[in-house]
Amino acid sequence: MALVLREPARHESVMAHAGNLALVLMACALIGLLVTVAYPWDPITKLNLRVLGAPTVGEDLTVELDYCKTRAWAPVAVRWALVNNVAVSFPSATTFSMPVGCHVHRLLVPAPRHVAPGIYMLQEEVLYQPWPWREFTYVRQSPPFVLLPKLQEATR
Repeated sequence: MALVLREPARHESVMAHAGNLALVLMACALIGLLVTVAYPWDPITKLNLRVLGAPTVGEDLTVELDYCKTRAWAPVAVRWALVNNVAVSFPSATTFSMPVGCHVHRLLVPAPRHVAPGIYMLQEEVLYQPWPWREFTYVRQSPPFVLLPKLQEATR
């Protein structure tokens, strides 16, 4: 009896290569997913804010934002709140451009119009979501500042 070797059919060879390619692609996808989850991708390395001047009730707040940003991602949301014993959230989110690098920006932040005068801290929450499975949230508060009463209320 003679041993007969046959060449594999063409479609068997193509199927073997397709199976190998699928395994390689799945391995690459898994490695990519693990890198996005495990690597420290922090887009913000420094974030400080303070309210400038002597704001009064009903006026916009002038805020100095001092930050260092390492990634060119745009924030998904930026939320502001005035905080003392309770947090008074702003009616709408304020967004702005934060270029990569270390910068100091001055912003006008529309404050709630119907808050009581008093001592507050301004809280900023910035949310980044570069991938559907990964979020970065940064929450910072300014040093305390005094929100003065409206001028017409002060003279009564």
